[in-house]
Amino acid sequence: MVALTLLGHHANMKPAPEPEKQQLDGVPSKRWLIVVARGQTELYAHLVQAFSRDSKVRVILDRRRDDSRNSPQVTHRLRTHGAVIIRQADDKK
Repeated sequence: MVALTLLGHHANMKPAPEPEKQQLDGVPSKRWLIVVARGQTELYAHLVQAFSRDSKVRVILDRRRDDSRNSPQVTHRLRTHGAVIIRQADDKK
């Protein structure tokens, strides 16, 4: 949770429930992608370790040199905070 506080996470984000509680009434739980800025390898290593047991969170290192595919908000967050948290679309089955 400390890692999320450092990133300025969205107030709605809560710790992961136990695996058997990840679905409520058959509705898939939310999933999160944390993209860590290039050059922030210590932060990346910390977040990978912090979320290693949380199957709903995936941490990746942004290795791209061209930010043109990012939205301005994502680019700003990567530059100012070193990472961005993105809610992934729910799986429709």
